[in-house]
Amino acid sequence: MGLIVAQGENLYIANPIYELAFNLIWVEKELVSLHPWNGQIQLFKLEEKASSPYSVFNEILAWTSGQLTLTQTLFQLLCESTSYIWAGEEAKQVTQIVKENFIDNWEMQAAAEPLHVLRQQILENQECDPIGLLTVYRQILRQGNMPVDDRPEQRELLNLGLIVSRDDRVTVANRIYGAVFNRSWATQELEIRLRQSIVETTDDLPSDDETLVIATAKRTKKKKAFRSSGGDL
Repeated sequence: MGLIVAQGENLYIANPIYELAFNLIWVEKELVSLHPWNGQIQLFKLEEKASSPYSVFNEILAWTSGQLTLTQTLFQLLCESTSYIWAGEEAKQVTQIVKENFIDNWEMQAAAEPLHVLRQQILENQECDPIGLLTVYRQILRQGNMPVDDRPEQRELLNLGLIVSRDDRVTVANRIYGAVFNRSWATQELEIRLRQSIVETTDDLPSDDETLVIATAKRTKKKKAFRSSGGDL
């Protein structure tokens, strides 16, 4: 094509005319036009909000991993923002928007509605015992990932989209889910539901963790609710 030439071990633009015509701005525009999410980029006028919309999009994907609702919501937030994102500021600006709208005090944020829905689907699940879901999920958080298996709790977490399967292993679906539904959250919700369960099946609420573990183990054996607890109490 003659666009570049080799000089020793280095490559250079063939001539000043090419360098002027096919500059970085041209490259960015062409990348955007070829991008599979180009329709979204144009719909939300991301090219008007950033000098490098393709780079901004990559930063969005770094947080959402392509989860449709989260990705579109981030597009909308960027579109509504009054800040212009200059080259080199993409990671900082996108991270700030994510933290302000999805992570910090997320339960009070309107943009975090998808997180509210997912939380409800986990804690009020009709297919699996929420205690079992939380137990399996916390195991995944502790290990980072685990092999795909046939446990109904793992399948339901996959159906909900909280986790995804990659290379025969399951892991948290994206960074936003991992930041919101983290180990502290899973542990807190699990402990609440374990205590509620024990109250329902015993006369007195255990006052110490050791008694709680023993009582929970009895419930597990009796109802077979924990098919995969693995001692993860």
